[in-house]
Amino acid sequence: WEVSQLLNKAIVKVRRISHELMPPVLKDFGLEAAFRELFDSSMLSNENIVPKLRISGLKERLNIHLEIALYRIVQEILNNIIKHARASHIDFRLKGEDDGISINLKDDGIGFDTTNKQGFGLKYISSRVQLLNGRLEIVSSKKSGTECKIWIPKVQVKT
Repeated sequence: WEVSQLLNKAIVKVRRISHELMPPVLKDFGLEAAFRELFDSSMLSNENIVPKLRISGLKERLNIHLEIALYRIVQEILNNIIKHARASHIDFRLKGEDDGISINLKDDGIGFDTTNKQGFGLKYISSRVQLLNGRLEIVSSKKSGTECKIWIPKVQVKT
């Protein structure tokens, strides 16, 4: 009986992890729908974090590899906020523009020292953005929250 319960828990966990890596909504409906689902998920409500989303300018689907990369970057930023920021609000903006895509994610958490970038999460985010020939700027101060600004040039945005 105990083995059966452990196996069922393991199956549920594997399904959740695989869903987080490539959510069906991303594949079927695109980046905007995937971000809306991610920010509406119980992950944030369980932490009492209220998200505000503003998504504009995505006129068409992006290359699926770019969509996955952007999704995972934002997912990692959210994980960092949940683990470390003690935030109560998140402001997320994604804007498709003629020359690229901008993402701005700001929280009202405790902030951190940006000169100490030893964390795996920040290295992961930075390397993903660099692989897309993009720019990443992180602005943070104690008790004033953190803002991540990401820019991906149009060259990477084409399908």
